[in-house]
Amino acid sequence: MTLATIASTIVLLFVYSYRWLPSPDEARELAVGTFERYAQWEKFDPQLFEGPRAVEIGGVAYAFEWTYTDEDGTLIVSVLVDRGGWTDVSFDTDGFDGSRAANDKIERMIQRVKERSRRTK
Repeated sequence: MTLATIASTIVLLFVYSYRWLPSPDEARELAVGTFERYAQWEKFDPQLFEGPRAVEIGGVAYAFEWTYTDEDGTLIVSVLVDRGGWTDVSFDTDGFDGSRAANDKIERMIQRVKERSRRTK
């Protein structure tokens, strides 16, 4: 292989990897599908959450949030959608500060959602 062939292959791979940016509607569909599959996998009822709501998060093309609220606060599920249809799910709570207590609150709220999901079936 010549140096020109290698260079053109690298350029083509780079361009191909960034060629597809989903439309807002496609991104929403991807996010909803990801959220529903995650809910099924983790065995919680997605109908306990309000959303999706489009939000701005730096560094990703699209972000959508679902929220669950009870007497102890709000659990936020974010689904990020980036170029190529890549998605990622993350959890947060209102007032999250990165502390161990905040992480424990996320875990407690996830457990409550799962328990409530079992009672509503």
